[in-house]
Amino acid sequence: MAAGEEGVWAVDQLAGLVTRLDPGSLETTAEIKITGAIDAIEVMGEYVWTLDFGTGVLSRIAVLTDRVVGQGSVPQGPTALAVGLGAIWVSHSDGTVTKIDPATLEASEFAHMPGSARAIAVDAARKSIWVDVTRSPG
Repeated sequence: MAAGEEGVWAVDQLAGLVTRLDPGSLETTAEIKITGAIDAIEVMGEYVWTLDFGTGVLSRIAVLTDRVVGQGSVPQGPTALAVGLGAIWVSHSDGTVTKIDPATLEASEFAHMPGSARAIAVDAARKSIWVDVTRSPG
């Protein structure tokens, strides 16, 4: 699930469906079909972002129209999605952190750590990105 000023979005992974809910009434206000799986969802500004870990497809949904208005792809092995500081952030199983420009959907490597990046979070107050990395024993 993800929440923003314009509503709450829930994911039905099996149906490939993003459902927008009114936070006051809990009534469904829109259903948006996404091709593929929806493994992660975030809201930033006027867009809802979904990521399919299997294919690396990042989808941008416009909050005002409840429609997919763009898709891009991220490198192999995505493990988590976060938004903030003017970008979309994706961690990967090979330790890479990818930064995606929300306007162009252009992906670029931001950092690489030894191990597997399993989770990612944006700390806007400290202007930093936090990554949980699992390292192999040895």
